[in-house]
Amino acid sequence: MADGELSKNDPAVARRGLVLLFQKGVVEAEALLQQHRGKNAQVDCSLGYIMVLRSLMTWEEDAVSAASDYLKDVEKRCSASGKEMPHIKNPKARQHFLLLQVVEADCMLLRALLYFTKMAIPAYVRGGMLLRSASKQYTRVYAEIESMDREASVQSNGSDDKAVPASDTARAACSFGFGAFNLIMSLLPEKVLSVMKLLGFHGDRKVGLETLQFASRSNDMRSPMALLAILWYHAIGRAVLGIGISGGYEDAIACSQAVLKESEVEFATAPLFNYFRGRTAYLQCDPSAAMEAFTLAADSCGGQREVQHICFYEMGFINVLNFNFEKAAPLFARLSRETRWSSGYYAYLSAMCLASGGQIAEAKELLARLPSLVLRKNSNYEKFVLRKTSRLKKMQLTEDIAQVLLFEVVFMWSYLDFSTQAQRDAVRQLMEEKQPGVSDDVTLLTTNWLVQGALYFLLDQSDEAEVVCYHGTHESVKVPVLMLSTDAVSTSAVILA
Repeated sequence: MADGELSKNDPAVARRGLVLLFQKGVVEAEALLQQHRGKNAQVDCSLGYIMVLRSLMTWEEDAVSAASDYLKDVEKRCSASGKEMPHIKNPKARQHFLLLQVVEADCMLLRALLYFTKMAIPAYVRGGMLLRSASKQYTRVYAEIESMDREASVQSNGSDDKAVPASDTARAACSFGFGAFNLIMSLLPEKVLSVMKLLGFHGDRKVGLETLQFASRSNDMRSPMALLAILWYHAIGRAVLGIGISGGYEDAIACSQAVLKESEVEFATAPLFNYFRGRTAYLQCDPSAAMEAFTLAADSCGGQREVQHICFYEMGFINVLNFNFEKAAPLFARLSRETRWSSGYYAYLSAMCLASGGQIAEAKELLARLPSLVLRKNSNYEKFVLRKTSRLKKMQLTEDIAQVLLFEVVFMWSYLDFSTQAQRDAVRQLMEEKQPGVSDDVTLLTTNWLVQGALYFLLDQSDEAEVVCYHGTHESVKVPVLMLSTDAVSTSAVILA
């Protein structure tokens, strides 16, 4: 579509902004949308989606706050306009105000997502209440759409005004938010979900995915976001949350590949979609293909700094699994310099990679500066690295210690699950070799046993896994016996202090 045509078609501008985001990056997308900012709610909403997506990729507090404030302002303006709805009889005008109400609900939904990034019970509750408000809004809009469709179906005079196809516009606009709401609700922690159920609403995962599928195939501006939401669920969400993977990742892989194929028309070379190709290769336990996809995505990012950073993170861990510590260290160091999310966490990974590769002096120097890089001491990640750094001050850092601590993080984030059998066996042998070097420290020794036990299990040697973990408790180590299972290995939540 030519620029002249775009300027006369605000919904097309809104959609084009999101397409540009994935194809060329934030700079081009924002340049287009900023020209129309404040003139059309759809365009303002599209800009809000871009701000939220950037926040979710970086988790930087400044980006989260800016996105939340912006969405609150758009929501307020839409709410004021939407109050005129009951007095409007013209179908086209009614549809316009329905779209305003959808944007208002979208803003509440996106603000709820931003609350959830804080990973604290009060934030979950506030986010849950916003989800509840968004749900009610979507339900009202759907009811109005059905009413408009019924009115249109009984018209017999052929008037265009009275036969507006609401399902082609307002329904498509509402589908993304309604589907995302149901999917998000179905993924909330059980404690939060129980509170939400007491308030009278819950999420249906199947309905959410089906509605998102409808939205992804529409011409609405949210269709790229719907495609991305489905892709995230299958390529990342299911593995991280352990949803429907007890028998393996085959279904998640097939669904991810189907979405990627469907997206090729518009996003064949889009860096973010290449990133998801890498994540899908992870599910296939093919780190080489994953590295190829992440490298391609990172090299083609241009101004998409956020996408480049998440690719560097994945590339760093693949290098660790291949024992290429000297290649992993600069990737994590760059993340420490360029991101504001958790500079200390990335610095810790870089230091462990340096020490694992024999650069002990450089690692010690970086660890000495690490406390000054910790900006949010209430962050679980930074609490973790501060505890580790504090312990390391009391011991002589060696390659053995660094490698055990590094593979502790690899285990925590389930990267062992996505490695090849050869990589698992190599890491297991490495942990066995390093065991004497950490035998003087109970916590390090226990960590070593834990990683070994997980690897034995992944290598289909369950008996050995239980023996290794039992040995760790038999020597009066103060940790509970870990009965390894698929869920235990897949759940990346074990952090040994």
